[in-house]
Amino acid sequence: MKKMLKSFVALSLMGAIFTPSVLANESSDINTNYFGLAQEDSRTELQTAVDEAVAAFEQEFPDVGIEEIDVELENGQGYDIDIDGKTEDKEYQITYNSKDKAITEREEDDDTNQLDDLLDLIKAISIDEATDIAKGEAQLETPTNWTLDFDTERNVMVWEVEFDDDQNDQEAEVKIDATNGEVLKVDTDA
Repeated sequence: MKKMLKSFVALSLMGAIFTPSVLANESSDINTNYFGLAQEDSRTELQTAVDEAVAAFEQEFPDVGIEEIDVELENGQGYDIDIDGKTEDKEYQITYNSKDKAITEREEDDDTNQLDDLLDLIKAISIDEATDIAKGEAQLETPTNWTLDFDTERNVMVWEVEFDDDQNDQEAEVKIDATNGEVLKVDTDA
């Protein structure tokens, strides 16, 4: 924790919070091919935010494998995106705010890791595809949280999409195989 705080304070004092011009073109075209999307494919604001966050992580920590992406809708005002990664001897994390288009937190810790649960973002369906599948299963409109990670029990990447409709007192969680879009599990509370 002390190391994270020192890194965050040092970044803040140096003015090293990154802007999207460092990460991507000034337009919404991202110079990446994450999630099997071609450069010319249209992207929603959500997909663009995830692409920018991944690009920021890769710029901040080159040659580090990504093990989890967690996206949270922030009061309808953009997304906070946590990305965790690792090498054999370190763990890394950033929090990227889509509204500010900046890394707001950065962490780097020493640790011994296995690398068999890293994500292959080229083989994963996009967050937009996962959202569309989850909406159809949950019969709800607005997801509030998305997580992409590697399910070691199933030996597959999984998108988990959560819905929390406070107005209608409904919640749902949909787990989707991130390689082929197959629905693995649906939990609903009404």
